[in-house]
Amino acid sequence: MKYIAFLYQDEDAKDSAYNVIIPDVDGAYSYGDDFIHAVDMAKEVLEFALEEYSKHPVAHKLDYFTKDRLAKLDIPATAIPQVIEYTPLLKKRVTVNFNIDSLKIIDSYVKSHHLTRSSFLEESALKVVTS
Repeated sequence: MKYIAFLYQDEDAKDSAYNVIIPDVDGAYSYGDDFIHAVDMAKEVLEFALEEYSKHPVAHKLDYFTKDRLAKLDIPATAIPQVIEYTPLLKKRVTVNFNIDSLKIIDSYVKSHHLTRSSFLEESALKVVTS
């Protein structure tokens, strides 16, 4: 699935940072220190945001984003569109049991690091078995 991301610099920016927004996906916005970093961040934020959806939102084509629509979305007309491809990974739901105190600690950590339980547990388990 391909989504359109818009990258733009703030009008008064004195550095090379870019803002990123993917208007078809609620919560999909970020920034990058430069253009290339912003494109990388667009890929990452898209993957992260889509984890929260049970059904992926419609991915509009570029011509959908007219100047009027961009203005309503508060995206500058000078924003640079980029196609960001999302390929969902095959996942399998499993059930795990945790001590409630352990789960509270994990939830606090994942919330403060903007992760999901699943991504945290998968990454942690892979670190243990591959080290």
